[in-house]
Amino acid sequence: RTPCVAIGLVCSSFPFSGKQPGWEKGSYGYHSDDGKAFSNGHSRNYGPKFGPGDTIGCGWDLSNNQIFFTLNGVNLGVACNNIVKNELKPVIGLDSNNTVFFNFGQRPFKYDIEKHVVSIMDVDAPSAVDAIANVDDDDDDDD
Repeated sequence: RTPCVAIGLVCSSFPFSGKQPGWEKGSYGYHSDDGKAFSNGHSRNYGPKFGPGDTIGCGWDLSNNQIFFTLNGVNLGVACNNIVKNELKPVIGLDSNNTVFFNFGQRPFKYDIEKHVVSIMDVDAPSAVDAIANVDDDDDDDD
């Protein structure tokens, strides 16, 4: 059996035990063991396999209803299209003994997300980043 680390987004009804992101409806993931993107139980060839020492990012482009992943700071392109605007949460599926570290913005990302936001929104970076920060701040108030 090949160890697997899967990074992705899932809806609130996702069964966390024994499942990897992308295997179930309302879930999306990028898997280390085969480099495939999984969406709602379907898979497709997507990117390279990844493992210890790699940095994986997951982005949700709300303006285009797409999910993309990054590998070591490089955007791998659109992994999943037609994402239903739902409450998705970040998740990692571990079927390995690998150690993982999370970065939800407390440290700079390897991928230049500000440049990405500017490219899809056609706005200046500080305004786009402020808008993202404001959304995050609002979410914190609801907890």
